[in-house]
Amino acid sequence: MASGRRLLLYALVKSLGDAVRRNDESGADRYRRRLRLAVKQFTANPPVREALELLLWASGQWLSTDGVERDESKERIFELSRHIMTALSPSTAG
Repeated sequence: MASGRRLLLYALVKSLGDAVRRNDESGADRYRRRLRLAVKQFTANPPVREALELLLWASGQWLSTDGVERDESKERIFELSRHIMTALSPSTAG
């Protein structure tokens, strides 16, 4: 069950990053809302949870801005996404 949740979080984080990369606001918002619900159930790894919360914040900033500020948020989203996906990958799961 725990690995299923990790896989879901991994997929949601990846999909959010893909939506941001495509500049798909509605997709990013949809994945962000789903991710927010999943994060509430993920308490086993505080550093990952904190990174997920930062990702939610950064993606909210991305959705609420445009131009140069959006580009800065986009880079932060990609950075956080890579960090989280690495932490959630099966090879790093303890």
